[in-house]
Amino acid sequence: ERVLAFLKAHKSMGCLRAVKMRVDTRILLGALAEQLFAGTPPAVPAAASAPTSVASGTYRWTADRMSDEDADKLEAIAECVNAADPAGVRTLLATQAVSSEERDAFAAVHPALSGCIQSPNEVTLHPMMIRAAIAETLYLGAQANKGAVN
Repeated sequence: ERVLAFLKAHKSMGCLRAVKMRVDTRILLGALAEQLFAGTPPAVPAAASAPTSVASGTYRWTADRMSDEDADKLEAIAECVNAADPAGVRTLLATQAVSSEERDAFAAVHPALSGCIQSPNEVTLHPMMIRAAIAETLYLGAQANKGAVN
């Protein structure tokens, strides 16, 4: 539903054509949000955000395998990282995905990311999923802030 609403809202931009593809919903939303930034992620006023409690383990969350509870956790983690390290997030989203620059940017935001996850043991997140969630929540936050200003 969120993808369809997003696509319908931005169809008039002329960049979306009917093609058959299979892609994770959250990764698509994150990639679209990044494209709408046009290379410059928006600045969003920092909001207080608490760490999210996550069980230890490896999370390769995908839309097919993500419960509503996990989706809420991923979104909360992303919002927390956006608030905790806005400059680091902007640097991360300005990098090419799956590049050495992205790895360096993730290393730079790692302290903020770690501070946003409350877990008794190690937690491993899929970089593509957390990047997409960060981009989407940053975009949505900027839109909400834009609407509040107008």
